[in-house]
Amino acid sequence: MVFNEYEDHNYARTGSIATKSMELKEGSLDQFTNVMEPFLRK
Repeated sequence: MVFNEYEDHNYARTGSIATKSMELKEGSLDQFTNVMEPFLRK
């Protein structure tokens, strides 16, 4: 049966405790264009 293989993804919600830490280093993000800046600042 197809439904036996179904897996629902569970995304973090407000109040969730992070399971991993990550650090973004200061500097330019070359993979993004300047046009995307306002969107990324949200």
